[in-house]
Amino acid sequence: MPNPIRRSSVYVGKFVAALVAASIVLVIFAAITVVNQLYYFGPNVPVEFWESAFFDWVYLLAALGFTFFLSSAFKSGSYSILVSAVFLLFGFTLIQMIIQDLVGIEPWFILSYGSGIVGNVIYVWCASMLTGFCITGLPHMTTTTTTIGSNVTTVTSYNAGNAEGLVIMVAYLVVTGILGLVLFERKEFN
Repeated sequence: MPNPIRRSSVYVGKFVAALVAASIVLVIFAAITVVNQLYYFGPNVPVEFWESAFFDWVYLLAALGFTFFLSSAFKSGSYSILVSAVFLLFGFTLIQMIIQDLVGIEPWFILSYGSGIVGNVIYVWCASMLTGFCITGLPHMTTTTTTIGSNVTTVTSYNAGNAEGLVIMVAYLVVTGILGLVLFERKEFN
């Protein structure tokens, strides 16, 4: 770069640019969803949709923080893109399932667990619209027992509350964003 620019300015600039681009895509998707809602169901867009859209935007921030951390950690951009995609699409969910089903503890430290609030809000709304009764929220913990022959299987699943999910996602944004900035400042430009 011809002019001396602080690395933190480059990092924050790249983050803001990525956030603006991803937010535009998110707004376009939300607009299409609202237009579809208005066309088929009238001018009654539920509050839960806007809550879910806000939670989705916070998840977007957390995912960008994680992606920028990996981008700073790897020398190759290809590796960071691949690892980010694998973790965000499959890795966190797989780790969450292993911890939840095999170990039997609540996976409160996994990003996919916190981001579950995006869908839980909409699920609550859909359940109340379809069945005619209002569900105030998914229970924090549910236990299902299945008996097949003489085998009894018990599965416990956990759901983050809205506040807990927001705290998890913001924590991922802050921690991975700061770690990514520290690594980026030590990284050499090619």
